[in-house]
Amino acid sequence: MKTTLVGINSAYTHTNLAIYYLFNNSIPKGIDAEIKQYNINMPKENVLDDLFSQKSDIYIFSCYIWNIEYILHIASSLKKITDAIIIFGGSEVSFNAKDYFDKYDFIDYIVAGEGEEITLKLLSKLQKNEEVNIQNVFDKSSKDYTYIKQHINFNDVIFPYKNVDMKEFENKIIYYESQRGCPYNCSYCLSELDKRLRFRDLKKVKEEIMFFIKNDIPLVKFIDRTFNADNKRAKEIIRFILDNSKHTKFHFEVCANLLDDEIIELFQSAPNDMFQLEVGLQSINENTIKEINRTTNTEKIGQNVTKLLKNDNVHIHLDLISGLPYEDIESFKKSFDYAYNLKPHMLQLGFLKVLHGTMMEKSKDKYDLKYNNFTPYEILSNKWMDYSDLSKLKDIEFLVDKYYNSNNFYNTLEYFVDKIAKTPYDFFEKLSIYFSKNELYKRSLSKEDLYEHLYYFLKPFDDNLAKNLISFDYLSYMKIRKPNKYFIEDIETVNKEKIFEIIKKEEFKNKYLKEYSTLSTKEIYKKINILKFFINPVTKEKKETYILFKNIKEDKVRMGYKFYII
Repeated sequence: MKTTLVGINSAYTHTNLAIYYLFNNSIPKGIDAEIKQYNINMPKENVLDDLFSQKSDIYIFSCYIWNIEYILHIASSLKKITDAIIIFGGSEVSFNAKDYFDKYDFIDYIVAGEGEEITLKLLSKLQKNEEVNIQNVFDKSSKDYTYIKQHINFNDVIFPYKNVDMKEFENKIIYYESQRGCPYNCSYCLSELDKRLRFRDLKKVKEEIMFFIKNDIPLVKFIDRTFNADNKRAKEIIRFILDNSKHTKFHFEVCANLLDDEIIELFQSAPNDMFQLEVGLQSINENTIKEINRTTNTEKIGQNVTKLLKNDNVHIHLDLISGLPYEDIESFKKSFDYAYNLKPHMLQLGFLKVLHGTMMEKSKDKYDLKYNNFTPYEILSNKWMDYSDLSKLKDIEFLVDKYYNSNNFYNTLEYFVDKIAKTPYDFFEKLSIYFSKNELYKRSLSKEDLYEHLYYFLKPFDDNLAKNLISFDYLSYMKIRKPNKYFIEDIETVNKEKIFEIIKKEEFKNKYLKEYSTLSTKEIYKKINILKFFINPVTKEKKETYILFKNIKEDKVRMGYKFYII
């Protein structure tokens, strides 16, 4: 009997943790199991053909809001061309199994909740051709589709990447969890349905972290809902990583108001970009925070995020959610401005998704909540925001992502946001009007286009300063030696002979070019450029300034390629 475990990811670099858990914990003796991973950007006919070629008796699909439509297409076709049993599992189908059986006749079983033990039971029954009567395993004939919360002993679960060829993860992200459950009950989140927090034994966690480090995994993302729910435990894990990791980066979701000075100091002591932290601010509206059952301290979050950003060595990702109850457009602007002024490395503007089984879904009538019937079940309107409000925020989200989150326009934004607008939101609203007027939202824009249009937008306010700052950002964040864009043609390139004369000097080389100490002057010239600006782009002082650019990445998280004012 052969089983194929299918993971459909949202991008090539992503991987599916669930199918690795099943591979190591849920396959009875005598069943041959294989993992197959794809992504939603792949042609469906290619994926179908590859799965068909497996000639499996059972196909198990891991289902989430980002892949369910793709899976339905594949699974329906697979059922028509094989006699295989089709099994769905995952958060998307655990709380609305009946809807799926009512709509689709090609699904044989749905496994709800934590799947390791019940999938093992289900496959054992199918292997022996026995009647399936397992709690939280549903089929077309089930009389009750209610998911009954069950918890397995997390310490008994076998490490998901055991017996797996780690070459499969080259240039990919690995997902890992050191705890299950969440102590909080945010009304929009499925984690509020599992409040029992279960920690994996720290000895095992350390052994598993070492496994990632020894295998040179580039990025490990902990999917713990609140990594620092136990600060003492979190500190021990951080210290272990600091003592052992060389190249592997670790990502945690943290509750920022729970962080104490000791854990912040640990993060501050880390090498550049060893840690990424995701912080859920969501809103600063107190009525909103209370209504969605969050327990946060906005002031404390702000203080701790500011401390974490001090050394610019830890990547900070700050989240807001649009469409929450009691948050109208004016309230959201305040939340946006507060978040933006903290200067995180990434500001994520999310939109409320009304997930099956959550308290938010149960309160949809109370909030007059309208949302899309299809995944990802995103909000369309509520009592406080109409569709036009949310549509405007979609445009703002696009601009924040392209201009702020890319980090490629840091110096330009740092200066102009406060100079031409009352608030950060006001700046992006003005930029959005410019984009709409010029129909830029309807176009596919390259990085060069983004620089060009930001210059056009800022030109009426201060042409010379805009040109200098945008040119500086372009040369700092794009791996380029010679300026070749019209908006930087006025930035004077120092001629070759002059550059050779400068870089030949031992004092200059010792101060600015230590990385190139073994190279000849000719070889160094190929890796640098020196330009003359009419304004100091860092201090904004209006004076002639020479800047050395090198094609070497800066040590700090926020910076691009190295530069020196000489």
